[in-house]
Amino acid sequence: MGGKVVTIHANEYPFHTTEEKAHTICIENFSELMRSGYRAKPALENIPAGSVVEPNYPRLVSQMARLKEALPEISFTLDVGHCLQNNDDFYPFLTTHRDSIPDIHLHDGVRNGKGHLALGRGELDLERFVSTLRDIDYRGFVIDDVFVVGY
Repeated sequence: MGGKVVTIHANEYPFHTTEEKAHTICIENFSELMRSGYRAKPALENIPAGSVVEPNYPRLVSQMARLKEALPEISFTLDVGHCLQNNDDFYPFLTTHRDSIPDIHLHDGVRNGKGHLALGRGELDLERFVSTLRDIDYRGFVIDDVFVVGY
């Protein structure tokens, strides 16, 4: 199909799985994927918090930074709306790891609430976001990740 990037969700883990165990599983699985000879670059996405019964990993950009320390070759899909939902400041991560972020999922979101909202319907400071992309000379993809109801 000619795609350049494929977004991967590590996703939910059973409630009894510690964050450390989820981190280890994620490293093991992504290491295997990276050795598989992929055509499109796999990029791990941060996802919303999930439920108490099945927590998600990675949720926070700090968890993604920790994964980067363990796997320097890892790439990420930075989901801006998920960061908003998780009340997670993504700007330092975006600035520091720009070259490891081949694509960004862009949608609005509300802290501890909904995501995949149309721009302007949540808490994203779009002007600051676009300005940051310009300041860091971001050259990756920015994907509109809005869920539209009624179409």
